[in-house]
Amino acid sequence: MPASFRIYSSSAGSGKTYQLTKEYLLLALGADDPAYFKRVLAITFTNDAAGEMKHRIVDALRDFAYPKVGKTDGLLAEVAAELKLPTAEVQRRAAATFRLVLYHYADFGVSTIDSFVQRIVTAFTRELGLPATFEVELDTDAVLQSAVAALLDKVNRDPNSKLLSQTLAEYALGQAEEGKSWSRLPEELAGFGRVLFNETVQEAVAQLGKLSLADFRRLDKQIRTRRGEIEAAFAQTQEVGAAILEQADVRVDDLYYGKTGIGQYVQKGVALLQADGGPNSYVRKTLNEDKWHGGKIKSPADKARVDAVREPLTALMATLDKMRTEYLPNYTLLTAMQPYLFHVSLLSELNKLVEQISLERNVVLISEFNRRIASIVLTEPVPFLYERLGERYEHILIDEFQDTSVLQWNNLLPLVENTLANGHSSLAVGDAKQAIYRWRGGEMEQILRLHQGNTAALVARARDEEMRELLRLRYETLDPALQARALQMNYRSAREIVVFNNSFFEAVSGRHAELGLVSGIYDAHFGQEVPDTAPGVTSPPDPLSKPAFFLSP
Repeated sequence: MPASFRIYSSSAGSGKTYQLTKEYLLLALGADDPAYFKRVLAITFTNDAAGEMKHRIVDALRDFAYPKVGKTDGLLAEVAAELKLPTAEVQRRAAATFRLVLYHYADFGVSTIDSFVQRIVTAFTRELGLPATFEVELDTDAVLQSAVAALLDKVNRDPNSKLLSQTLAEYALGQAEEGKSWSRLPEELAGFGRVLFNETVQEAVAQLGKLSLADFRRLDKQIRTRRGEIEAAFAQTQEVGAAILEQADVRVDDLYYGKTGIGQYVQKGVALLQADGGPNSYVRKTLNEDKWHGGKIKSPADKARVDAVREPLTALMATLDKMRTEYLPNYTLLTAMQPYLFHVSLLSELNKLVEQISLERNVVLISEFNRRIASIVLTEPVPFLYERLGERYEHILIDEFQDTSVLQWNNLLPLVENTLANGHSSLAVGDAKQAIYRWRGGEMEQILRLHQGNTAALVARARDEEMRELLRLRYETLDPALQARALQMNYRSAREIVVFNNSFFEAVSGRHAELGLVSGIYDAHFGQEVPDTAPGVTSPPDPLSKPAFFLSP
């Protein structure tokens, strides 16, 4: 059988754990070597899930080896059929493997991804600059609070921290200007500092860390200057609009729709820089349908006064439209950046203190593991990694793949690629729909792109050119081996629920086909079926007429 990396779409209740157990047994019993189970690594995300999987695998091996009299084992029959082996041979292999699993339970490779990553970190303590006897710190908030306290204390004790003092003072003043309490500075800093432990923005944080406090102060000055220039340009248009009306002796009420029309609009000035500050329908109607006269303009003399402002106001409107198109996006971005600039400028200082405190306490934050080993796993030869770990895995099974963060997958990718290069198969199981919760930094796009075989999109997301090249080389081996699979039978939910959900998401997907990635979640691979024996309705309800709880039982 050729090497493959199968991506299973597995919604809730579709027998995912059963499938993973069967896949593990097929690999462990497929070779006539009772110790081959040591070459299979199954990764999940919680201790409970890892414990359940271990329990199921051990129970299955025991039931295979020592079957109960008069009981038919459907899983044993499936495994024997797929391995194309007599049932007695599968039972013999299961008995030998079961015995070794009990004697060498530490080599039973079913663990959480954090446990596996910790083993890699332990194997590379010297390369990662860690003390040999470090402890894992789970409470990142405690370390962050200590770092914030040390940062504020540094202002009082360090005579060379004048720039830091100014930055903190300006940050507090900015909070006060926004109506927030400056006295909550420690809580604000700690809340914003949590971004240091967020895997999804670590590349950006690393880039920002290259800037000094002085760099941020210069950037703040440049932003304020640029915003002032843009505001001055729009303030000038307000003066121009008022002058045009004054010279022609035309009041706002003389124009079509008065205070909601074009006369008021051309005098809005800086207010035009609001996202919703564009011309309303009355202003557009004045221009498009040539409607300029207000309701009280009747005499030829009054009409002549209004007609005198047509040409200059039309030209001014063209200028305002052009200015909004040119300046509004940048102004909006600069305005959004301004309040957080001093937050960001302090990230690097907080990060240095977090590292210092961790070193003093001889701890490593669990959130740091994936970031620290990224350079090791992606750049070192995989055989060298396994040599340091003291183990070599030929197959990798990943559970709850939708919860795998980008950094975690990038760290696992070389190991999966190595299994394929050596002619062995691996797999991942997940549900893209559940990735919308972004638990643990999981991304919907990751599992969906792999399921679609579009790895180029995953490579393109990397900000760093070197990282993109490393990923591209890894995916060259993975691409030909990708196989999309689906576990579509729902054994848990009532037929009404499954039928309604399929109908609802099919309707939503059809109405929003332009969303591409989102609508791709609800294609044929991601829908669900129900067993023929399941009770309930058989015809789909109108998915957009009634909520699910109105369906008749």
